[in-house]
Amino acid sequence: KTVLILLSSLCSISSAFAQFYSAQSLSMGTTGVCIPDAFSYTENPAALGLHSQYGSGVRQQLFHPQKAAYTSEVFALRQMSSFSTLAVSFSYFGDREFRDLRPSVHAGFKIANKANLGAGLSYLHLAAPGNNNERHGVQASLGSLVNIYAGLYTGASVKYLYYTSANPNDVEIPFRLLSSAGISYSHKGKFTGSAAIHYEYPQKIAFGVGTEFTFQKLWQLRCGFGNNDWHFDFGAAYVKKGVRTELSCKYNLMSQPQVMAAISYLWNAKPKVQ
Repeated sequence: KTVLILLSSLCSISSAFAQFYSAQSLSMGTTGVCIPDAFSYTENPAALGLHSQYGSGVRQQLFHPQKAAYTSEVFALRQMSSFSTLAVSFSYFGDREFRDLRPSVHAGFKIANKANLGAGLSYLHLAAPGNNNERHGVQASLGSLVNIYAGLYTGASVKYLYYTSANPNDVEIPFRLLSSAGISYSHKGKFTGSAAIHYEYPQKIAFGVGTEFTFQKLWQLRCGFGNNDWHFDFGAAYVKKGVRTELSCKYNLMSQPQVMAAISYLWNAKPKVQ
């Protein structure tokens, strides 16, 4: 059974390395690497291994007042077997200075009772119109997500991006390496806390923390912090009858705030019991 999903998700650009986050991760300090939610598959493809063949649809929009930045993504998800799930996607990010086109495939695998692995492969077409700075590249990712005990999860991922430049004077390093690791804990479905650390070679180390509170199984309030540009994150979600509506805000002290609105339709999309 193939489940078609429409997804528009947030994209954060760091040099040539674009990172896509779910609305939940954006409002929780970008700690999606350790959150057991399928929408965090761009941060950790192992999250796909937690979910069954039932699907969902999401639309998200990024508003950036000065750069007019936005992003969109379309992907199809299919459960290949009782222990594997596949997602095929096409994403686009654009603003007044930068374009990123990216077809991708991600897969998650349940390899043990409480352990999941994931892998992803993307082709990138990066362009800065008018600057003769067109690039083509490939990004590979690996991830793991382990349920240590009850609601305690630990996750880790590694992404490697290699690209070529059409500009012979381009002196940038032609690759990027991003590694992330984190831990999250959920208590009786009412409180979730998460923390993650990120290292992007050859730049810097960043960390983030986040929390989520659930009220009456309907409302979710989220907040987070990250030291990358010193951003404070806030968000809320309303879940009823399989529909999840989310609003997230990432406020950077060193740049313009970023806002994401999302609505997702969940058709019996329940995590596999671990």
